[in-house]
Amino acid sequence: MKRSWIDTNNQAQEVWARQYLLKKRGGMTQSSEGATAAAGWAGSDSALDFLLSLAKKEDCEASTVLLKKMEKSWIQQMNKRRFKKSLPVNISVQSSNQLKELAKYCGMTKVKTLETIIANEVSFHKQEIAKQKDDHERRKQKLEQCEVALHAVEADNRQLKIELKELKELGVEKKSSSVRRVSIKRNRGIES
Repeated sequence: MKRSWIDTNNQAQEVWARQYLLKKRGGMTQSSEGATAAAGWAGSDSALDFLLSLAKKEDCEASTVLLKKMEKSWIQQMNKRRFKKSLPVNISVQSSNQLKELAKYCGMTKVKTLETIIANEVSFHKQEIAKQKDDHERRKQKLEQCEVALHAVEADNRQLKIELKELKELGVEKKSSSVRRVSIKRNRGIES
């Protein structure tokens, strides 16, 4: 019989199992369910190793009863630790009355109403943070696109400046040659 709830590396479980077995041995008679199996544990041995050895005895009813009870008790204790950490909260009388009214309206207890409000607010804020991250990412992508476009425009601008310079140089030469021709024609006309 495999007992997956038994973790020999869990020191807290070892302490809990020792206390459980000691209580079982000391507080119950031998005829009590599981007490017979618990009586076989030597207090100096590892409680969890003892439980594992009991788990191997599939035909022993006392061992099976003890292990089932211990497993149920362990799971309950872990659930209490996990889910029932309560915190004392001081709120104003007015807020307490409003919470009571809201709980009544929602058909829940005050605690459940408060937990629901908190869960909803946390969910809302997580969505807002996700939305802000998405917006930031979109703005970042838009900025990158604009930078790429700007670089392309700057490259085009450099190319246009080069072409304009070349055209100006060509234009100046044409103007100069046409000015020379006019000057030559004028000079010839003067000579004639």
